[in-house]
Amino acid sequence: MPNGTSYVKSIIKSSTIQTNQKTTGKRKGDPIGNQDMEATDKFIDSFVETGDYLVSMREAGFKDSNPYKLKLQGKALVIENKDAIDKKFYQRLREGGPRALTVIERLMDSDSDTVKLNAAKEILDRGGYKAFNDIDTTRTVEELNAQLVALVGDDGAKMLVAAFRSRKVISGPTIN
Repeated sequence: MPNGTSYVKSIIKSSTIQTNQKTTGKRKGDPIGNQDMEATDKFIDSFVETGDYLVSMREAGFKDSNPYKLKLQGKALVIENKDAIDKKFYQRLREGGPRALTVIERLMDSDSDTVKLNAAKEILDRGGYKAFNDIDTTRTVEELNAQLVALVGDDGAKMLVAAFRSRKVISGPTIN
C-alpha cells in the first residue's frame, strides 16, 4: 500500500467529480481537475459557515459515491483555497463581534452568580483589563537562594531544597 500522502493524492486525481452547475471557468492548479469556480466559491462559503467538508462539498454540488473520497477532496479544496477561506472566516469573525458582546452583556444579568462573574471577566479581559499575574523572571538563582536563606536560615533552606528535590513532605517541629 502506498504511503498516506501519495494515497490521498491518488484518490483525488483518480476520482471523477460532477457538479450540478454548468462549467463556467476553471481554477488553475485545482486539485480536483475540471472544477467549476462557482462551485468552489459555494464550497468556500459553506465551509466557512459549517466547518464540515462533506456538507460543504454536497451543498456546492459535488458528487461522489464514496463519502471518504468526497471528504478528501474537500480537504484538498481547503488547502488549495486557504487564503480565500481565511479571509472569509476573519470577515465573519469581525461581523459577529458586536453580537457576541451583546450576548456576554446579557449574561451579566443572569440569575446565576457564576454566569455573571464569568461574563464580567470576559468583558474586562477583552477590554484590556486582564488579571495581572506578577511573576518576577528577572532574578537569578543566587538572588532567590539568598532570599530563601534570609527567610528560613541556612539549615532551613538546605532542608527545603533537599525535600523539594526528593519530593518528600516536610513536617514542622513536633511538640513533646
